[in-house]
Amino acid sequence: MEQIKHIQVLVPLRLTWAPTYRLQSGMRVEKGSLVKVNFAGRMYRAVVLRTDCPAPPDQDKIKYVEEVEALPPVSDSELKLWEFIADYYLCSLGEVFKNAYSPSRLPSARKRKVAPKETSGSAEGQEPSARETKLTKAQTLAIGAVRQAFACGKPALIDGVTGSGKTELYITLAKEQLAQGRNALVLVPEIALSGQLEDRLRAYFGPLLHTYHSALTPRQKANVSETVREGNYVVLGTRSSIFLPFRNLGLVVVDEEHDNAYKQETAPRYNGRDCAAVLAKIHGARLLLGSATPSLESVYNCLAGKYQRVNLKERYLQPVQKAYHTY
Repeated sequence: MEQIKHIQVLVPLRLTWAPTYRLQSGMRVEKGSLVKVNFAGRMYRAVVLRTDCPAPPDQDKIKYVEEVEALPPVSDSELKLWEFIADYYLCSLGEVFKNAYSPSRLPSARKRKVAPKETSGSAEGQEPSARETKLTKAQTLAIGAVRQAFACGKPALIDGVTGSGKTELYITLAKEQLAQGRNALVLVPEIALSGQLEDRLRAYFGPLLHTYHSALTPRQKANVSETVREGNYVVLGTRSSIFLPFRNLGLVVVDEEHDNAYKQETAPRYNGRDCAAVLAKIHGARLLLGSATPSLESVYNCLAGKYQRVNLKERYLQPVQKAYHTY
């Protein structure tokens, strides 16, 4: 007779404990598997947290798992980020799960691939553009300082005036990661800013660029999710992008890192900038922050030696200024 196996699962509810369930005969799960369970009379999608649970004393009262879903499992990297958010922002792991695991990952949303024009805006069959970034002397010095910080294992903060060309540095560093088989995430605080950046990034990355924000349809979100899980990419998105199932993440950029729009106003009330820093650490990725008016927290991290501050005070391709006249 097959031994009954017990598992603990994470349900998208505000609980401080993980419910225990029994597996039906023939069911196979691993940590991160998605299952359907009945909790308090309602059906929920749940994540398997533990597969080696000892049999509880009242095991006859333990409910069976209803179904093991044919969905990719939640990765250890994702769970680590969720656990950080729950612990740091004083909320339950279930609340983070509910916020992070979008309905767009449902099988019905993943059956149909998004047309190329919806994901990239470029012609079908088009390798990314070979267009090169042209850096000024000031930008070349700045990117050298950023690389030096990365080599020392430090995140970098580009303190650059508006129009100094921080985007060109993001592009150059992202292209380097793609060349090494790794991927990049560029965060912006608002959807409007993603629209402004998208055309500029598209010129360099072509169909490798994917945008992710709340205005996308479930089908579009599902397509980005699949690409991030399996492909080579640069993601441009708002704070919710940190919950994508990243693989081989080599660079995380937080543009306008001072902006309050990175803060989630409903539970879990996380800060997208700070969570991006944790995401980079989990994946062993480089972290680059950019702002014309850096936040107090980032300035402090620079003064404390945790971050490297890189100044970029010259406007990108500005005309030569005339000499000052004295009167």
